[in-house]
Amino acid sequence: MRLPRMTPLIRGVRAPRRAARSRGFGIHSPFAFRFVREVLSQPYAYYCYDRLDKAAKDDGSSPAVVRTLFRLSLWFRPGRIKIVGKTTEAIRLAMIIGNPVASGEDVPQECIAGLGDGRETVAGMWRQSSHGMLFSAKEMAIFVALPHLPHQRFDIFLS
Repeated sequence: MRLPRMTPLIRGVRAPRRAARSRGFGIHSPFAFRFVREVLSQPYAYYCYDRLDKAAKDDGSSPAVVRTLFRLSLWFRPGRIKIVGKTTEAIRLAMIIGNPVASGEDVPQECIAGLGDGRETVAGMWRQSSHGMLFSAKEMAIFVALPHLPHQRFDIFLS
């Protein structure tokens, strides 16, 4: 099912519902709940946030996006993540710190993150797929392309 493009008015009307789900509440899928709670909206600080925030400020990147990509790299390992869109030094640093010793094996892409203009590309990949979950925020879209996941979309806020 193809979803219509959301106008600012529709997005504003749906914001309260999205705000509740952005912390994981109201999500019935165990994987999606755990992913939102432990990766996308992790409330605790990591040891390298100061370093990542400084790098994001130097690059002009969003600290929330850089922190989220760092947590994604901890969850999936960088060899399994594909980034679509403009990558900066802060984003590369987040991926390296998340797993400095990425395996050299040829592994399938389990996660595709779309930044900026790449959000629509990632959403298009999700629409063409018969499985996987799309987590869409204003700053980025994350498509978890695991074959055992149902085809679902979640609108979230990044913290």
